[in-house]
Amino acid sequence: MRLPVWLISVVLLTAACIGGAGPGQSGCQLSEVPNSSAEKAVPSSVAAVGDYVVVVGTGYVGSRAGAFAGQGKDGVWTPGAIHGYTRLLEIDDVAGFHGEAWAVGAIGTRAPAIVRWDGNAWSPATVGDPGPADDGLAGVVALSSRSAWAVGRHDVGIGSRTLIERWDGHSWKPVPSPNEGATSSALKDVAATEPDDGWAVGWFVEHGRYRTLAEHWDGTRWSVVPTPDPGGADALLSGVVARGHDDVWAVGWTTQDDGTLHPLVERWDGRAWNVVETPSSLGDAALSGIAATGTGVVVVGRQVAGSDIHPVALLEEDGAWTGVPVEVSDNSAWLTGVIVDAQRMIWAVGSRAPNNGLTSSLLVTGCSVSPPGTFADAGSTGAAASG
Repeated sequence: MRLPVWLISVVLLTAACIGGAGPGQSGCQLSEVPNSSAEKAVPSSVAAVGDYVVVVGTGYVGSRAGAFAGQGKDGVWTPGAIHGYTRLLEIDDVAGFHGEAWAVGAIGTRAPAIVRWDGNAWSPATVGDPGPADDGLAGVVALSSRSAWAVGRHDVGIGSRTLIERWDGHSWKPVPSPNEGATSSALKDVAATEPDDGWAVGWFVEHGRYRTLAEHWDGTRWSVVPTPDPGGADALLSGVVARGHDDVWAVGWTTQDDGTLHPLVERWDGRAWNVVETPSSLGDAALSGIAATGTGVVVVGRQVAGSDIHPVALLEEDGAWTGVPVEVSDNSAWLTGVIVDAQRMIWAVGSRAPNNGLTSSLLVTGCSVSPPGTFADAGSTGAAASG
């Protein structure tokens, strides 16, 4: 079972630095870059690769889906493509490493897909598919050219089970992963600090309700780590980033019985996961992507206001949240993934629904923040992520 891709549209965003921010707002705002449109395309994730970023997602021609990709650097957007597949291909996440990248998704919603960017072109990778049912990957993280993880779900007929694949420098192979609940479990994003320290997050179903799921890799095996119950009818985690062994953040949302959303942030302090309070001004909102900065994290998502959806971006530093204004001309727009690049710029991807009904992509640049540490993260989700 997969969470749906919401709309066939795109927003590719980075934060632009300005002065004189008011209380509760950062010195950044999100603004558009000209000539960045891409009709009927849904970006899912962004990753830093060397001195540029790569963006991946799913594009549509009629009802047919195919992967797309592009690059951003110094305020310039260069569109690209992912070839090599004859069936429908959806891409959900991307992670960079040493000038290269891995991207993951699903082939026709039937089999997991992994593609590799070598700095010049994308090429399909062989995946150890547990098959034969509805399998797919939703999150990826790369520690080096010889170490990477990808996570998702494996269909078992009456539900789904977690799926984790490992790259050892030679091949991708499934590794055992635990599950919660009697019917369905799935993983949406993954982060890592070292070869013996990784985290994956997602959800499981219990008594007909979605519940948050976190799993940890200790160098030998994956195990479920309890997460707090944030309340609500449903609760899901969609993105995760590791700033250190004892500083791991995850984002998602909860829903109430009346359908309203509430943003969810949880943090691992080395001993336990705890819910982190978010600004009450967010109201009806959900968070999908997260990335590390040098002094905290940046999170992105969506806020519901009547019939409109607005993009949300927040910076966290030393326990305080500040908002990043987002300037989008359309009534409905949202963000799904975020990353900080080598130039310390914040990039985020998402989608929008223009008033004229035509889908389009946007790109903005700016907003210098403290650079993130050396720990690896999932790039974004869309979710991871998440996304």
